Amino acid sequence: KRLWFQQFKALLMKKLLFDVRNFMLLLIMTIIPVVVVLITFPQSFYQSNNKAQPPLYETLQMYKNSTVFCSIVPVQGLEANFESLNTSIRNLIEKQHGR
Repeated sequence: KRLWFQQFKALLMKKLLFDVRNFMLLLIMTIIPVVVVLITFPQSFYQSNNKAQPPLYETLQMYKNSTVFCSIVPVQGLEANFESLNTSIRNLIEKQHGR
């Protein structure tokens, strides 16, 4: 753990020296994004719409050519029904996708 801490400390020191030597890069990549966030964050609170939105109701009729995938766990004695359903779903998918 001590070696890891020393490596982490050396990494931070290397970054600090690099940033001191390249101040413009530090300004562009660190300070400007922080300033932009500090300016836009309060504005988003003041301009946000806090009213409760009505619930969104969705139906399959809203979408054209929609395919609904379903999975049925086979019960003993119903394997034949499951296989026929699986086959019909496969045929429907192939028909819609032109295969």
